[in-house]
Parts: sequence; structure tokens; C-alpha cells
Amino acid sequence: MPDGIDPNDIDLDSFREWLSMAVAETSVQTYIDYVKVFLDWCIMNNEKVDVRALNKYISYKRSSGSADSTVRTIFYSLKKLYTYLGMGLEVSTLVPPKVRSSKRRVTHYDTVVKMINHSKYLEDVVMILLLYDCALRVGELCSLKVEDVVLDTEKPYIKVWTEKQRGGKKEQDTVVLSRITVDTLLTYLEKTNLRPSDWLIPSRRNIDKPISKETVRYRLKTIACAAGLDTYPNPHSFRHGRIEDILRVSIRTNTPVDPSQVQRFSRHRSYTSTLRYLNIMGIEVEGQNIPDMDEVGEE
Repeated sequence: MPDGIDPNDIDLDSFREWLSMAVAETSVQTYIDYVKVFLDWCIMNNEKVDVRALNKYISYKRSSGSADSTVRTIFYSLKKLYTYLGMGLEVSTLVPPKVRSSKRRVTHYDTVVKMINHSKYLEDVVMILLLYDCALRVGELCSLKVEDVVLDTEKPYIKVWTEKQRGGKKEQDTVVLSRITVDTLLTYLEKTNLRPSDWLIPSRRNIDKPISKETVRYRLKTIACAAGLDTYPNPHSFRHGRIEDILRVSIRTNTPVDPSQVQRFSRHRSYTSTLRYLNIMGIEVEGQNIPDMDEVGEE
């Protein structure tokens, strides 16, 4: 169809019927809405529905500031339309719009030590150690209560919860603590006299509320400034750094890695997420235990 199709000639009811057999029911209305906006754009700009118009429209959406995820959804919605119109062969040659990449932040062991040395408050040291040592997500850190810390055992650990699971009282996982983290937590709990039901790191303004994600980011930025760091680490960068440092140990000791061990430690739902780290580090896979935080620093 070299001349394209007049957007006014497209029967959306027939397209909806075809679409309901091609995609999940929950996605049909989203696709239809995006297609309607595209057809209105074609009419306003005197464009025929063809591959050129699709590429032009995608470029327009990107330049107008639409989010990457939105642009990709628009693209796949229109790709369905073009397949329905019998233009699938042409559309299959298109490349989906790429997500604009941002520099991935990683906070490694040496930076963690530097930040700890420039922390004024013990609770900030606890915050940094838990983010790094346990590879916690910021939501997991803020959800911790004193009762989630189990130190009177041969291998001290913390219970890690997601915010949704906290409401359902469902434990997500346990993470074994390194020696330095255990010692710091013992000192912290002794000095603060927090009760088991208290938040492990409470808000300074209201002890009945946990520290907020925004406050965690602010404190990390303040400590990074004091330490003279060139960049400000975000909470998730400690998680990246811990997992990569674990893999660095395997490189240094020439020990194969067991991806399932790394996946359990990092609490990745998808095995693909774990393999991404292995690919970044260029590591072979086999069996290895997760090294202690203290082992990471022994270089």
C-alpha cells in the first residue's frame, strides 16, 4: 500500500474486534486510545496512515517530552494497527524506539568506607551498612523494624519485607549480616533503647514513623558532600555496588559463581536480572558462596 490509507477510512470497531483476539483484554482499550490519538494527528496533519507517518509521529511524541515507556507503548499499539491493515511486512522492519539511557550509579566498598568515616550519626552508619551489606532497596530499608533484626544466633540476619508484604505480615526473605554490620547494630540498639515494635531507623521528627525514602536520599547526599565525593550516590547504587563487589571476589579468587546463590542474596524475582550482573562483570557461572562484606574489603 504505497500511498497509505486515509485515517477516516479505518473502522475502529473492526480493529477492536480483531485486537481482542490478538492481545490481552486488559490491554485492548489502552491500544485503542493510542490509535485514536494517532489517527486524529494524521487527520490534523494531512498524513496518510503509512510507515512514514508512524515514524514521524513517534519522533513527534519523543520531542514533545513523552516518557520512554509511553512512547514504546504507542509504538506497539500502532504496530498492531498496521498489522491489522495488512502492512505487517513493512512494520516488521521498524526498530522500536530505544529507551534513553542514564549513567548507572554504583557505590563500591571503598566509597562505603569513606562515607561511614564521614557520618556524624550512628543511625546514618547503620543506614549505609544495611543498604550495602544486605543490598537493600530503599523501600526495604524504610520498612525494617527492630524485631526484624535477629542478632542472637550463630549467623545473625535481618528479615526483609516489601511494603506490600509488611501489611500482610508475610516475610519476604532473610539476609545474613556481616561482622561489621552486626557490631554496629549491637552498639546502635544499645544506645537507642528502641523497642522490638519500633522502626529500626525512625523519623527524627516522629519516632512512630519510619525514616522516609526522601530523607534517606537527602542524608546520603549530605554525607557524600562531607566525604568530598564527585557524585552523589542514590540508595540503589549501594545495591549495585554490593552485588558487583561480590562478583569481584570471585574474579580475584578465580572461583566460579553460582547464579542461584547471587539471585537468592539479591532477591531478584527474575533470573535474567542476576545474569545481567554476571554479563557486566564477564563472569563464568558455577558454584560459590556469597562472600562476607569483610571479605570484599580484603584486597
